[in-house]
Amino acid sequence: MALSIPEILGLDGPNGKNATFIAAEFAGMREVTRQGVSAIPDHNVRSAVSTAGSIAAVVGGISCGVGSAFCSGMGWEQKAMICLHGVGVCSGVASGLHDADPANPVTAAGSVAVDAVGKMSA
Repeated sequence: MALSIPEILGLDGPNGKNATFIAAEFAGMREVTRQGVSAIPDHNVRSAVSTAGSIAAVVGGISCGVGSAFCSGMGWEQKAMICLHGVGVCSGVASGLHDADPANPVTAAGSVAVDAVGKMSA
């Protein structure tokens, strides 16, 4: 069942299994984060959570991207791929926070993540 989840979600793109799983991680984290943050009834608390979470997700995503570039440059392909999975998770969180609180300008990085992962999985 776990191996068929990307196909069920329609994320089995031409870029191989790792890209498929990264896109599935992105979609899952996006949905869970969106629903969780949207469920916070107080707008001020929701805004504070989305601001802090968005900053953390962007920092984590950038760190994983830099780690991937470093590992790739050193020839450590498996470690680079693990870092790319981290990018998928962090970008999913960032985009879910943007979906839950689109009026918050700090969460704008999440909309960029949607476009990037969408192109990767197409």
